Amino acid sequence: MKLIDLNCPNCGANMKANAELKKAICNFCGHEIIIDDEKVDIAITNGEQFGYEQELGRQKANNT
Repeated sequence: MKLIDLNCPNCGANMKANAELKKAICNFCGHEIIIDDEKVDIAITNGEQFGYEQELGRQKANNT
């Protein structure tokens, strides 16, 4: 299984993955996402705005 860093789509903080439960839980806000083994390619059409919002969430998580 390939390991990757996960960031919460809700707040941008690090997420802790649980392979047995097939989900990841945010260490900051508790948001949960399901881990799926299927590979999906996603095209981000507004990458600059997406990156800006992710960085704001990361900074917010690091400052609290």
